[in-house]
Amino acid sequence: MDIRNKIMEWMAYKLYFPFIRLVYKPQYDAIQMQDLLLCPQGSLGNEAYHFLKQRNISLFHGYEVHDLKHVLLNIEMTIKGEIELEYFELGNGNRSIVVWVVILGGTLVMPEKIKEYRKGYLRGKASKKLENLKLEEQLQTPIEELRESMGLAESWII
Repeated sequence: MDIRNKIMEWMAYKLYFPFIRLVYKPQYDAIQMQDLLLCPQGSLGNEAYHFLKQRNISLFHGYEVHDLKHVLLNIEMTIKGEIELEYFELGNGNRSIVVWVVILGGTLVMPEKIKEYRKGYLRGKASKKLENLKLEEQLQTPIEELRESMGLAESWII
């Protein structure tokens, strides 16, 4: 692991996650991996189960919807992927402190990825507002139907 990834991981675990836990309280019940597995094949929930299982990642209460966004947008759960997701959020109209913290910190640490981050921003700008879609209530919905309804054309899927 290179030094930048170590810096980003330190920032995530020592600053970002504790900060988020203080300011953000989820407005939904915890989603379990078993809940996702029981969803129909091709649904957001079932796709999320397989996406997470392949990466050996478990759901963490309070971050489930964030993880569902990774699945819906097909953005990897890496440091670069986290930054790209927040650029998408910015383009999609989310101006929260969380978005700005990740974008500023991530861009400073990985500036050579700015073209990819810009693509995430433009993708967010071009799609319908994700905040209007309660992903925790869409687990049974076919993922392709969700992508189409949000204007997330296949050409945008990374």
